[in-house]
Amino acid sequence: MMLIEERAAITDYCHKLSMTGLSKGSSGNVSIRLEDKIAISPSGVNNHALKEEDVVVIDLTGNVVEGHLAPSSEMPFHLAVYRQRKDVHAVVHTHS
Repeated sequence: MMLIEERAAITDYCHKLSMTGLSKGSSGNVSIRLEDKIAISPSGVNNHALKEEDVVVIDLTGNVVEGHLAPSSEMPFHLAVYRQRKDVHAVVHTHS
């Protein structure tokens, strides 16, 4: 499995977003960039139920590299941030 530590971190932060009320259900999303790959939370999965294997890995053009679910519907937003800012390595988008 690719980006194991990043997938674990996304799972952890999605659980925390759910527990603290910053995101409810499947709203909100998290991604982490490592070089030319991005781990991103999937579309339609409740944050409190997210598992590491649910996190999707994409490339910088949005192609799925690894994962069995669709990436977050907010993927274009995350990609735009990463393209504009080379110094940004994570994006958290909540619906608080």
